[in-house]
Amino acid sequence: MAPTLPIPSEEALLSGELTLDDVLADEGFSARYHRGELLGVGGMGEVRLFHDHRIGRDVAIKVIQGDEVHAGQVVRFLREARVQGQLEHPSIVPVYDLGLDQNGDAYFSMKRLKGTTLHSILRSARKGGGLEQTGWSERKLLGAFNQVCLAVDYAHQHGVVHRDLKPANLMFGDFGEVYVLDWGLATMPGALPLPAESGEGSSGSTPRATRAGDLIGTPGYMAPEQARGDGDTAGPAADIYALGTILFEMLALEPIHGEEGVALRIASTVMGSADRSPASRTPGREIAPELDQIVLHATELAVEDRFGSARELSDAVEAYLDGMRDSDLREKLARDHRQAAEAAADEALALEDEQLAEAQRRKAMHEVGRALALTPEDPEPLRTMVRLLDSPPRRIPDEVRVTWHEMSDEKSRWAMGVARWIYLLWLLPAPFIFWAGVREPKSMAIGAIATLSTMLALHIGSRQRPLGAPIQYAAVIGSAIALGAGTRMFGPLMYIPAVTATAALSFAMTEKTGRRYIWTALCSMAVLGPYLLETAGLLSPSYAIRNGVLEVLPHMHAFPAGATVPYLLAASMLAVIVPAIVYGGILRGRLNEAERSMLTQKWHLERLLPPAASGPT
Repeated sequence: MAPTLPIPSEEALLSGELTLDDVLADEGFSARYHRGELLGVGGMGEVRLFHDHRIGRDVAIKVIQGDEVHAGQVVRFLREARVQGQLEHPSIVPVYDLGLDQNGDAYFSMKRLKGTTLHSILRSARKGGGLEQTGWSERKLLGAFNQVCLAVDYAHQHGVVHRDLKPANLMFGDFGEVYVLDWGLATMPGALPLPAESGEGSSGSTPRATRAGDLIGTPGYMAPEQARGDGDTAGPAADIYALGTILFEMLALEPIHGEEGVALRIASTVMGSADRSPASRTPGREIAPELDQIVLHATELAVEDRFGSARELSDAVEAYLDGMRDSDLREKLARDHRQAAEAAADEALALEDEQLAEAQRRKAMHEVGRALALTPEDPEPLRTMVRLLDSPPRRIPDEVRVTWHEMSDEKSRWAMGVARWIYLLWLLPAPFIFWAGVREPKSMAIGAIATLSTMLALHIGSRQRPLGAPIQYAAVIGSAIALGAGTRMFGPLMYIPAVTATAALSFAMTEKTGRRYIWTALCSMAVLGPYLLETAGLLSPSYAIRNGVLEVLPHMHAFPAGATVPYLLAASMLAVIVPAIVYGGILRGRLNEAERSMLTQKWHLERLLPPAASGPT
């Protein structure tokens, strides 16, 4: 609603058609103000936009309305108008006029505000996952909060205590304006206690006087003394507590006393049971320790333990904004964290209960990190860290256990992938067997099928995530059958034991001890099983000793005179070379890489620690 200038007509004044008395004559509310859009509705009435024809500007007018207006509402309405009108401060909305409208309803006119409440900003930040989505950075909000503190301190200097500070009563404009709203619960010098709303035990519209135990303020933001029912005697410290709760919510993006029922919020306030550290409540937000300490100081349970004034709170925030670090405060905070780390480390190393010890170890390392963030050159928290590193926990932490299993599966997948190609070598004797003449087609078929099945299981296992036990057992059993069938070539005591040892080593590369023993036993049956069957007479023997001479009796194939010895030499060389290259070369290379990584990490750790603390590493 834009003003129309000149108002009134300057030509009419200059020509004498109008006089000053005509211009300033009181024509009544409806003649002076033109009704506009509704801006808001509250418990005592409504706030609506009006256009002031006399001045030529838009104003906000609050009108007290209702069929039954109680004395308490009237007192609060008048107090809000008078407090705002008397406190002439840029962050307190100025009141222009106070009177009765054409309907006889009380009203006061004030500056029309444009902006966003802090409540709306924080609600958007919670929904959007952070302040970044709202256009309000933490530094910008802290600057506005600092202006609020100064406005509240100005009110305190004039004997006025707001008593209802909360995010919904703070409005931030688009051009840097900051306003503290709703002074209806304020107390000022000589003011009587506010009458309360009528309730049970009262008669009709007659309001009852506020008794001891009536709450003045908003649960979750009111000070403990207000929550205990002492709101009428609450002083500036109550506003300081409320400012501390607002700062907490700005930093943590959640109310200090939660969002549960009124009774729970009041109980949390009175008992001081809430965790008042925004850094502790929301560790992922990386809240500066200086701001964390400011919140703790402002929200102390006892009045005398809080900031002495809203200006002191403002100065503390201003010091942080200016990048000024209070060395004494940092040292005190670092000392507290250092002592907490030492105490938690002592408990972690002494406790027999593994879960409790792990919890204390976590706490100790967390406190060490916070102490080092404050005083990086302090050797004491570093010594505590070294004590913990030098005495690893008896029980592997769950996170380490998960990573360990993942690494073990990765090693097993790697070994199965390598073994897949090694088992391809089992197909190489096929041309020799066919050339020499197949004598036991059944044994050869069993060996070929088992070899191909083992290769398939190894291929699946090398790609399976997570690696399952069934596919591993399938590979071990298939390998044992293939090796057992191979004993019909040269018997169970020649060549096959060397190949079986390589296979057993491949499958034994698992962190599960019980499974390792089972797989080694299954591989051993590839040699022991055929030998026992031959000894029991269920299979024809592979060896005969006559006159001190060991004879090898072929079953799967014959022994051609010219090719048998070269074939045995080639097979024996493969039995030596393959394990040496695969497990002595590739595996040793992986171990070397792990050792180099460990030594490099140790070197980095030694660079971090001072000489006095680095010895045990």
